Amino acid sequence: MLQQLLTISTCALFRSDLEQVREHQASQQTESESLTSQSQAMLNLNLKLQASARRGQVKTVDLELRKLDAAQATEHLAMVKPYLLPAYFDEDAKSVEALLFFARLSAKAELLSLVLAQQNDVTEALNSTVPDHLVGVCETRSKLARFSALNKRFAAQLRRCAPAEFIRLGQAFGEVVPAEKRLDFFVDSLRKEELRAAECAKELDGFIALEEHLAEQHLAQETELDLAERTMAQIAGLDLDFDTIAAAAGYTKQALAVVSQDKEVTLEVGDANLDDAVFKPLQNLVNLARNAKVVAKKMVRRVDDLAAQSSALGLEYAAGFETLAFNSSAIAAAAARLAAEVGAYVADVRSSKSAFELSSVVLFAAEVAATELGRKSARPLDEMGALLSQLVADMGTALAAALDPDHSVKLAFDPPWLARVGVLHSTAATNLEAAHQVSVLNGQLGQLSRDLRTKDEAHQESAVKIELLERRMEQGRKQAEALAALEAELAKSRKQEKAYEEAIEALQGDLDAMEADNGRLKTAAAAAPAPGHSPALGTGDHAGDGAPATTYEGNMETSYLLDQIESLRAAVRFLRAQSSYLQSQAMLSTLSDLPTYSLPPTPPASPPPAPLGLPATVSVLPSLAQLGPRQATREKQAVWREVRQLAATPRLVDLAQVAKPKDVGGVKIRGWQSRAQGAEGQWEAEKGRWKEVSKRVERLVDLGGR
Repeated sequence: MLQQLLTISTCALFRSDLEQVREHQASQQTESESLTSQSQAMLNLNLKLQASARRGQVKTVDLELRKLDAAQATEHLAMVKPYLLPAYFDEDAKSVEALLFFARLSAKAELLSLVLAQQNDVTEALNSTVPDHLVGVCETRSKLARFSALNKRFAAQLRRCAPAEFIRLGQAFGEVVPAEKRLDFFVDSLRKEELRAAECAKELDGFIALEEHLAEQHLAQETELDLAERTMAQIAGLDLDFDTIAAAAGYTKQALAVVSQDKEVTLEVGDANLDDAVFKPLQNLVNLARNAKVVAKKMVRRVDDLAAQSSALGLEYAAGFETLAFNSSAIAAAAARLAAEVGAYVADVRSSKSAFELSSVVLFAAEVAATELGRKSARPLDEMGALLSQLVADMGTALAAALDPDHSVKLAFDPPWLARVGVLHSTAATNLEAAHQVSVLNGQLGQLSRDLRTKDEAHQESAVKIELLERRMEQGRKQAEALAALEAELAKSRKQEKAYEEAIEALQGDLDAMEADNGRLKTAAAAAPAPGHSPALGTGDHAGDGAPATTYEGNMETSYLLDQIESLRAAVRFLRAQSSYLQSQAMLSTLSDLPTYSLPPTPPASPPPAPLGLPATVSVLPSLAQLGPRQATREKQAVWREVRQLAATPRLVDLAQVAKPKDVGGVKIRGWQSRAQGAEGQWEAEKGRWKEVSKRVERLVDLGGR
């Protein structure tokens, strides 16, 4: 029994050990499998890294080869440019630059749209939670596609238009040049992940408006030149508009769902149901947008296939795509505006902890539908869904028409620069002889220009010489006129001198006769004194008209005659001084013609007060050192006028002013009288005038001698 118990216990121990071994083996196997799976995963990851490294290496090699090709092309262009005809740079160069410019703008806009989609993972975001900035990104991508399409239209027309139109369109890109700098800035910001989609979209609006204006002015609207590009632009716009609709509807639904689940917000929905009123219509918009994107992708592939075959849809079918693009852009604008208003309203409700009103959301949707879509309805979201559903149906019809081979046209155009090359070569061959003639004529023109310049210089020198001679002749004429005037004055002075000499001789004879009579009268007066009269007349005795009165009157006449003689002698002296002045006038005239320097004017000295009894016409002569040549000439003329005035004035004593004797008690007595009114006073005043004039004449004669 004991042995059986031992055996049973031993078996139990063996079984427990076996279980432990099995568990250990199982754990080891599990660890081995996990290690194997991890090793396999590491191996797969290593293989992926190696493949990625190989792809990166291939891309690096391709990039270096492309850089080499670009450098070679640039160097080749720099070497070939000097061989081009000068006529190419006059007109064709700008057109070629315009073609490359518009193609470059289109490529950069597409690059921005592609990188924006990759960075924001638009496709995945539309199928999951929609971030608040995704609607703006979708709108920016739509505007970039529109801008790219406009540039593609310009480039397509430049590639396929007539040569004359090619030259004309080359002048149209000057106004759009600043757009490339802004696109380069956006690309650089995108590389640094600093691009602001709202700022980019705002500037793109201005560039799109500018290029649309240029397209209206320069591009033909109903033409097949850019038919493929227009169709592709409209279909690409459809695709991106559906992204915007899906993002806006998804964001609106997401914002409303968040606020409806917020326990701190009170919901006021009334009798309505959120699912029926809001969530289902918004989800319907999202689903319709996704379905429409499938149709749009098929359209894009069809247009790409036609473009690869140098074909495009006909004009009548392309017009249908314009209508579709217009409707899709209107629905996208309405959805984006609704998302912005609902997002702002939800944020305000959550921040202010106020009640959420479903009627406000419905009112927002109604206003957006009426403004953007022109539809008024009690259920605006259902109306937007109906419009989008109709748009999807129209797109299906358009796709069916596009798939029909009979609805496509062949695009066969010769590049305009080929025709321009022939024109330039023919013009160069034709103008070879003309260029030679132009070269010869240019040489002759240069020689004639040099001869003309030489003759012009000689003519200018002759003109200067003639002007100098004319000035000298004018100076000589003035000097001759001055000499003639001086000779005439000298002749007049000589005649006056002769007349004065004759008058002096006559006066001298009269003076001699008067002196003889005076002597006889004195002798008679001394020999026969008057009887009965007192010898002293001043004592009050009676006096008559006897010898004393006669003697006095005789003395007055003698004094007057002596004064006249003295005046005549002064006149003779003046005439001699005037003769000397006239003789020196020629020298003074020559000196006055010499150039003078302008000096600041010197104020004349204040003349001293005139002596008592002198007339106002007589003034004291200023210092000769203060007189210039011209002032001296004027002073001479003033003195000459004064001398002529004195010579023409009679040298007589006004006896009417002399007081007559009065008979007082039988005795004649003279009353009191001013000395200046008497005969002696008048004679002294006249003599003073002559002395003053004589002094001035002597000073002027001295000045003339100097």
